[in-house]
Amino acid sequence: ISMVGIYFSIAILKTYFKEQEMNESKWCTAGKNFSCNSVITSKSYIFSKYFEFVDLPIVFFSVGLSALFLNINAFSVVGFMSVLATPLIVYSIYIQKYQLKKWCILCLGISGLLSLISILFFYNYSNFEMSIINVAKVLFLFVALGSVWFFIKKIFI
Repeated sequence: ISMVGIYFSIAILKTYFKEQEMNESKWCTAGKNFSCNSVITSKSYIFSKYFEFVDLPIVFFSVGLSALFLNINAFSVVGFMSVLATPLIVYSIYIQKYQLKKWCILCLGISGLLSLISILFFYNYSNFEMSIINVAKVLFLFVALGSVWFFIKKIFI
């Protein structure tokens, strides 16, 4: 799931960083009510003065993928964080539908992946183990990869 999330995140980043230089991809222009640029660069999100929508998926899925490569049992922590992201998913859909009146297929894909992780978390809840050590490792990954991401982003903006 993290690999698919990284794929969608990279597509969102390409749209974000090249918005003036390129036309939107076919994914983003499925009809007149679709515009990834409008959603991704929107300042309508209440958290947009601290971080942008583009920051969330790349950091989240990078943590999941890094935990996998580092052999950290992080699915329970990442699953729980996906459940905590449910209000953000609902908020994102609300903003797209009622404020921007534009849909971002890539953003909806991210929302779908987070929802899938949440469902898998609940489905296998009894099998999950959330130790303090795993939580600390995942939080460290979030801080480290988030810091690296914001540093890299400043270079390109």
